Amino acid sequence: MSSRHSVLYIAFAELLFSITFLMMGIILLFTSGEQILLDVHAIALDLHILAYWGLRLATTSGIFGALYQSRPLVTLFCFMTLAQLIFGLGSGIYWLTILFEESGELITAALRHKCAFMNHFSRNFCEGTPQ
Repeated sequence: MSSRHSVLYIAFAELLFSITFLMMGIILLFTSGEQILLDVHAIALDLHILAYWGLRLATTSGIFGALYQSRPLVTLFCFMTLAQLIFGLGSGIYWLTILFEESGELITAALRHKCAFMNHFSRNFCEGTPQ
C-alpha cells in the first residue's frame, strides 16, 4: 500500500468523522439552543462547529492531494490536521475549565432562571431534584 492510499484512507475517515460531528453540533444548536443551553454552552457549541468545519476543509485538501498526487496539498492536509488537533485540545481545556469552575454563580443563576419557566416535571428535572 502506497503512502497515497494511506493519506486517502485517513482523509476519508476524518471527513466522515468531521461531517458526523458537525451535523450533531448543528442539530443540537438549532433544536435545543434556546431551551436548555446557556450562553456559555452556545459559544462552546459554536466553537465545536467551527473546529469540525475546519477539519472538513483539511480533509478535503487531503483527498484532493492524494487523488491528484499533489505534495503541497498533502502537506497542507497534515499541517491543518495538526493545527486542528492543537486547537481542539486548547479550546477543550479552556471550555472545560469555564464550564466546571467553582465560581459558577452566574451560570447557576441563569440556569435557575431558565428552569423557572418550565412545567413542574421539567423544572424538577432541570433543577436536579426530582420529587
